[in-house]
Formats: sequence, C-alpha cells, structure tokens
Amino acid sequence: MQCRGRVGGARGLARARVAALGVGLAVATLVMGACNDVDMRFGPGVQIGTGTGSGAQHNAVVGIWTRVIVITDNAGNAHSSRTTWQFRSDGSATRTLITQNLSAGISDVLSANASWRTEGSALVITFRPPDAGTSRFAFSVFSNVLTLDGRDFVRIG
Repeated sequence: MQCRGRVGGARGLARARVAALGVGLAVATLVMGACNDVDMRFGPGVQIGTGTGSGAQHNAVVGIWTRVIVITDNAGNAHSSRTTWQFRSDGSATRTLITQNLSAGISDVLSANASWRTEGSALVITFRPPDAGTSRFAFSVFSNVLTLDGRDFVRIG
C-alpha cells in the first residue's frame, strides 16, 4: 500500500532498502571509476611484487585476504560475491567463495584448497583435487591491500 509517496509494509521496506543500496552502489561506482587512472597508495607500507618465493615477498602474502562485490540486477535484486584467500606460511592456501542473493536471503559457499608460491612478480596458485589447474596472478602488497591482477583484496587476518 502506498500513502503520500511512502511505501508501506515489510515488502515495501525491503524494496526501498534494495533501491537505496542500488543508488549507493551507483554513486560508489562513479566515484571509484574516477580513480581508475590513478595508482593510489595510502598509509605506511612497502610496495612489494618481486621476489623468488621466500623472504619478505612471500611473507607479505601470508594472511587472510577478502574482496566483496555487490551488484543489483535488472530485476532490482541485490547480489554479493565475497572471495576470501587464506595464504599460509607453509605454502598451502584456501579460497572460499560466498555468493548471496541478498534480496531473497539465499547463499552458496564454495571452497578450494591449493598450494601457492611467488615467482618474481607473479603469485602462482595450484589447486588441489578435486579442483585442478594452476593460476598465475601479477601481484603486489601495500600495507593491508593485496592486489591480484588489478583486483584489490583487504587483509582481515
């Protein structure tokens, strides 16, 4: 029910929240898009991205890193994707992918085990069975941000 331009009921409130989220994402996208041509690095830290697989470069990658993307589809449904990498000092790694339909409250979790190493400016990840394959990413670490092929992950642990 609508009264004086306000949306009534729980369903209307949920739609209003999703619409507000969409507007917020649109503004954030425009603001972030304006910064795409600028390599911005804040705070204390050292740009790292070269090495042989041990030492400072290797140690800088050790930790838990996450990246979250939120989008709204054409039907107005909000979706999120969270990728979390846990790189351990013994060379093992776990990737956890959580996808959610925020509007419907549905989520799915996928996890993959791997081994990792650094080779020069590349982070090499080899997935363990039942997954298979090797991925190479150009990487850098600056303070609490790990960049893999231009995609930023924030340290959470």
